[in-house]
Amino acid sequence: MGILGTFVFIFLVIHLRGFWYEMHWGGIPIANYDGVKVKDLYAVVLEAYSQWWYVALYVVSMILLMFHLAHGFQSAFQTLGLNHPKYNPVIKAVGIAYAIIVPGAFAAIPILMFIQTL
Repeated sequence: MGILGTFVFIFLVIHLRGFWYEMHWGGIPIANYDGVKVKDLYAVVLEAYSQWWYVALYVVSMILLMFHLAHGFQSAFQTLGLNHPKYNPVIKAVGIAYAIIVPGAFAAIPILMFIQTL
């Protein structure tokens, strides 16, 4: 868990630097939508997800996050003392479903955007 957590943290720092930091303090292009000038965040995301190495980093990070969430979900119930032989299979199944669906949905975004730029 320590190694997975470290990788998830490194990805989080890279992700926040590339998007959140740029949104607040970076040189984001300005777009004009119906006479209103706004930061063109879509252009930043499209630029990032048009690079195969960034998409690969994102997908690998989501796979690592999947393993981290699967363990963490079940461990949270155990830490709270809510583990019982009757409920453990349900907790495990819900945890695995959650760990697949959430990172899978997040990984789908860069994959689809990359495919659209081809």
